[in-house]
Amino acid sequence: MQGTEEYPRDVEDRFLVSCMAKRPPGQEQLGAVFADYCRCTLEGVEARFSLTEFQALERRMLDGGKIPDELASIAATCREKMIAK
Repeated sequence: MQGTEEYPRDVEDRFLVSCMAKRPPGQEQLGAVFADYCRCTLEGVEARFSLTEFQALERRMLDGGKIPDELASIAATCREKMIAK
């Protein structure tokens, strides 16, 4: 199923806070770029997955300690966009 709408605000906020927490130490000067990367990734996830599908992927990630390939591919696309800026 494809995502068709934004997730509830609390889900978005948790995603963005979690993403921003992964910014490498000593990279504070990249805060705005990293925020853009996190927002891009969230938008990609919302466009591709329904909330229920995202929550299942999130559980897989928490259970396995690894980002599912489906999410990693979206993050990689956004990373490339940020590098190209």
